[in-house]
Amino acid sequence: SRIPRSLAAGLRYGWMQEPLGTKAIWSRVVGSAFFWGVLLLTVVSASPAEEQPDPWGPYRFLVGHWNGRIGGNLGTGAGERTYEFVVGDIYLMSRHSSHRPPQPESPKGDVHEEIGIFSFDRERNVIVYRQFVAEGYVNTYRCETMDGANGFVCNTESVESGSGVRARWTVKRIAPSASEETSEEAFEDTFELGWPGKELQHLFTNRWTRAAGATR
Repeated sequence: SRIPRSLAAGLRYGWMQEPLGTKAIWSRVVGSAFFWGVLLLTVVSASPAEEQPDPWGPYRFLVGHWNGRIGGNLGTGAGERTYEFVVGDIYLMSRHSSHRPPQPESPKGDVHEEIGIFSFDRERNVIVYRQFVAEGYVNTYRCETMDGANGFVCNTESVESGSGVRARWTVKRIAPSASEETSEEAFEDTFELGWPGKELQHLFTNRWTRAAGATR
């Protein structure tokens, strides 16, 4: 006898099939799980990566040329300082020079020069500063950002040619006050030094303003 047309169509398109066995059922389950797993990985990989904070954020304002009013226990004077990113913008380099004329605190006057290199230690996730001063000392500091990212504090980890000596260098941005006639950018840096077995003592606080016409 002939198979009814509707039954033939059902068999052709799978409307009427034999019940699935256990093996076939698990095969479909595994296949479905694999499909949705691949789809989920595709969506996750296509999602934008979480943006990491910029470790240089609190330091970028330094880039440029600065003029300084020098103070401290050696008297007053003037200075110049520059900061720039170097070597493929991986390191932040500073150059400093200052001069104090003869005065009671410095009868012969004082000339000071130094260079410095900031780097980012990826393993420790910290900024490290290496300071090379004309007196022959090389100071290595570990730097930490102030609350509000308005500056940073650097404490020595080692002092080359100065065993047992400790130092702290603090840099703080200064917001223009209502009493100031200009809104020039400025920051202060303070240096404290501790000889072996002694507490840290304040040596100087300098004020720096961005040089006229200088750009960041």
